Amino acid sequence: MKKIKLVLQIAAVLILQACSKNGQTPVNQAETEIVAGNALDSVSYAIGQNVARILKGQGFDTLNYSVFTAAIESSMNGEQLWFDPAEANRYINLYVIDQVRELSSRNLAFANTWLDSIAHLQGVREVSKGVYMRITKEGNGKQPAATDEVEINFHGELPDGEVFDDSFARNSSVTFVVNSAIDGWQAVLPLLQEGAEAEIWLHPDMGYGTQGGYFGVIPANSALYYKMEFIRIVPGGGY
Repeated sequence: MKKIKLVLQIAAVLILQACSKNGQTPVNQAETEIVAGNALDSVSYAIGQNVARILKGQGFDTLNYSVFTAAIESSMNGEQLWFDPAEANRYINLYVIDQVRELSSRNLAFANTWLDSIAHLQGVREVSKGVYMRITKEGNGKQPAATDEVEINFHGELPDGEVFDDSFARNSSVTFVVNSAIDGWQAVLPLLQEGAEAEIWLHPDMGYGTQGGYFGVIPANSALYYKMEFIRIVPGGGY
């Protein structure tokens, strides 16, 4: 397993989440509401919230919060720290490797049990190994080939109901070539006609696998649930 550079991941998430996923533009300053005492309070809380979400996704169920906040404060104030950067990364890597291994194992066992229960729901069928689908609205258009570019809306959740992405909520559909998507979507999309809507459940092997995804938001070996609307095949798109 590759060592996980958690500090770098957190930094990347804090930058990338300032912009939307899939090309969405940042919100205008006028649209940003200050919900705490002032702008610094709001951004401080927002950063803490995002860091906590990533830490939980990497298997950190708890920390010594007094030590955690003391380290942040000391670092921000330029005070002497316990570790140099190499030592800090070594401690993080050793701990995270153990935590991710344990979390990955738990997630895989849960995914298998969860998908077994999904398979018995009315209208659900296994369209490929580890890919379950229920069509909730029939389409009446064309079905895409693997090399076609498609436009869809989707809502994605982890098995516990945590939403990791939602193009419906953003009011911004996404486009991509079918065979560039995760394996589960590649298995499902060619079976849908334009205009169709479906629910999809994926085994980790057909999603983001042992590495997880979404900058740490999807943990290793997580099963996934999607609501998908197949809008259209993009004319002239694909290759």
